[in-house]
Amino acid sequence: MSNDVLREIEITFFFTPDCESCEEVYEFIEENLERISTEIGVKVTLKPIEVFSHLSIAEELGIVAVPSILIGKRMIIGSKEKSELIDEIKEAIKEVVESE
Repeated sequence: MSNDVLREIEITFFFTPDCESCEEVYEFIEENLERISTEIGVKVTLKPIEVFSHLSIAEELGIVAVPSILIGKRMIIGSKEKSELIDEIKEAIKEVVESE
């Protein structure tokens, strides 16, 4: 790999305060950001958005359930098995990288 600065990919995480699975999924993603970044070769950041405080954004993006994860143009909805979630996140990040 060259000395270029790593490309940054943002994971936008939509949640509500009363969603228990949202907290679990968020923490799981947060714990795995470095591993995902290293495996794909990009810097991955996690941006939480509380749906009730940002209704216009949620409505514009069609958020109908939480947790919802937006990566590029791909939306991952709901709680999933951890291995499946990691695979979907990595696939979505790769799609973003390849689309440029």
